[in-house]
Order: sequence, then structure tokens, then C-alpha cells
Amino acid sequence: MKRTAKGKSVIKAGDTFSLWPFAIVSVFLILAVANAFILYVAIRNRPARIVGNPYSEAKEYQTAIKMIKAAKAAHMDITVTHLGSSDDYLVEVTADKPLSSVSLTFMRMDTDRYDMKMKVLKGEKGRFVKIVKFHKRGLWKGIAEGFIEKERGRVEKWFNITM
Repeated sequence: MKRTAKGKSVIKAGDTFSLWPFAIVSVFLILAVANAFILYVAIRNRPARIVGNPYSEAKEYQTAIKMIKAAKAAHMDITVTHLGSSDDYLVEVTADKPLSSVSLTFMRMDTDRYDMKMKVLKGEKGRFVKIVKFHKRGLWKGIAEGFIEKERGRVEKWFNITM
């Protein structure tokens, strides 16, 4: 580049330019775009769940694990059999070890409108039997809780009720 008498620069063919100013500006532009993207992702995602009392939640979790282990040790199981009528099903809760009071809960994951919770009567040979009317087809989660030799047991099973 040459300067004229008035101090202005004149660019002529064959003059070379330094790319450093463009590189510095482009680095800052890339950093600004990356920061804007990180900010967008942080604002768009919901924050992590804050637990009011982590100790009590951990205790409930450990209790649930104990109940499931006790049910597995006793081979506790739920079976659902269609009785032939429109919406009557026979629900049986069985175990290798003697069970005392058993409660059943049936839930649908799409709505709580059809959830059912009931006590089950003891039948013959230590089986707990209940006739249940399912008013809605689809996938149901069955939960049986009972006492197995002074320990609480819990078994969960999914059932497809087709009627």
C-alpha cells in the first residue's frame, strides 16, 4: 500500500493483506454464537428436580427395595385370568411362604380415573383370590403388597386386559 500526498492509502493490485484481524474477529464471533447456544439450551431445559428431604426419599427407596427382595425370596406372584364374562377377571396372589393380609392396586398409566385399590380375601391353600371388574381395556400395572413372615413384600406386574 502506498500513501498519497494527503495521507490517504491507495490499494493497488498485487498488495497483500494480513488475515489476522479477520481471524481475531471470527474467533470472537464463534465464541459469541457458542455462548448464545449454551444459554438457549440452558433456558429451554427444565431445571433438575430438587428434593425437599433427600434422607426420607432415600429411606423410602431402600424400603421399596427390601419389599421387592422379600417378595422374590418368597416367590410371590400375581396372576390375572379372564372368567369369560364381559369384564370379570380372577386375580390370584400366591407365594411359597405363608402370606397374611394382602392388598392389591391396579393402575393405568394414562389416567388415574380407573385406579383401584382393594384388600384381598384369603382363599384355599394360602392363595389370595379376588374377582375384579376391569372397565377399561389396555395395559394395567398390578401391585400386590402383603406380609411374608413379619416382612412386607411387594410384587409389581404389567397386565394387558383385552376383554
